[in-house]
Amino acid sequence: MRHLIVILSVSIALPTFTAFAKGEFWLFDIFTHFRVQMFAVCLLAAGFLLWRDRRWLSGFVAVAAIVNLVEIVAFYGAGGARADETVRAIRIISANVNVQTNNAARVAAFLKAEKPDVVIFLEASPRFVTEIEQAGISFPHKRVVLGDDDFGVAVLSHLPLGNVRVDWFGGVRVPFLRADIETPSGLLHLAGVHALSPVSAERTGIRNRQIRDLVDVLPDGGRRTLVVGDFNAAPWSHAFTAVREHSGLAFCPDSDGYFATWPAGIALLHIPIDHCLHGEGVQIARKWVGSDIGSDHYPIIVEAGLKD
Repeated sequence: MRHLIVILSVSIALPTFTAFAKGEFWLFDIFTHFRVQMFAVCLLAAGFLLWRDRRWLSGFVAVAAIVNLVEIVAFYGAGGARADETVRAIRIISANVNVQTNNAARVAAFLKAEKPDVVIFLEASPRFVTEIEQAGISFPHKRVVLGDDDFGVAVLSHLPLGNVRVDWFGGVRVPFLRADIETPSGLLHLAGVHALSPVSAERTGIRNRQIRDLVDVLPDGGRRTLVVGDFNAAPWSHAFTAVREHSGLAFCPDSDGYFATWPAGIALLHIPIDHCLHGEGVQIARKWVGSDIGSDHYPIIVEAGLKD
């Protein structure tokens, strides 16, 4: 029994530390996505071990809990940035609508309630956009691009779109859509992201290249850029951290603290993989997670404007 407790304790705490093994094995990167869950499990295990008078094991597991907490607080402890009153913000929604469901009626109801200026749909199709319009949603400016399998992307806007372009990063037929948005305070460069899920070594490498290649082509070093979408990477994952350091783009935390966007409806597994990054010329007024739209992702809503 004593050996079993030791083995279980080490097994509970070990993923916390192997998650720091950058680039050694793709599965270690998966562990980084579940910092919140690992914190909760380690905290409960440490309390149980202390109750069983296994103090050194309790201390070891408690250290793992603290490590996870530090990683989480580093991104979410300070809360979201607020814009000053002079910034004229527009509302942007990024939503992975899930090609398997594409619940146009629920998405349309969500858009009617939130009244966005610009929407980026991931896993969208021309048929889905048509169904949205038939449900009473009308945007004068739009672009829909199909990719392989379920990687279509669409941008719909009440504001004029300029210089719309489609990029294919990472050597795969997955479209990344970029456009200049004519906001009240000037041109905002908007980029929509849908990176591959890191469920194998190959796909993890492609995801990393996709995100890195995107930030390399942003105009003006990304200064007046907003990047939104499904990164398929937690904010404390190696890929996400590397891109932030490489690009100089700032991470935009949720205005209410910690948020999670996937998988919708399975609370114990919730992780944050849909994000917003912005350049130094962009001011974030607010960012939050939207309501259930019938997808496996929750949408994110960002209110942003350009600095003078």
